Amino acid sequence: MTIQTMNWSAWVSGMPSPMPKVGATLIVVGTVTIENEGQHVILEKIENTFNGSNLMLDLRIVQQPGNFPPQKGLTTTARYSEQISDSDTKVLTVSISYKGENVGQIDFIGHPV
Repeated sequence: MTIQTMNWSAWVSGMPSPMPKVGATLIVVGTVTIENEGQHVILEKIENTFNGSNLMLDLRIVQQPGNFPPQKGLTTTARYSEQISDSDTKVLTVSISYKGENVGQIDFIGHPV
């Protein structure tokens, strides 16, 4: 399956958290083309691959059981969020991979002022 992704963005939300010592939420979103309505996408952090200021995420497409006819041009939103402490706000870039291939790169993360 060839995958198409687009419109990747990331930002740190400065909204207050009810949890102690949690400063904000890192949010990553992008658009992914899927083959049918029975597919959904998951973005997960690749463990032990945090490289300095780059966060690495793995994109997976999961097919739900059932008979779903193929559809062209069908898209969905991939979303990743993580509560981060003030010391974790050093994340500056995000890399997104699918089956080991880089499918997205965010070179700037918006931070609250």
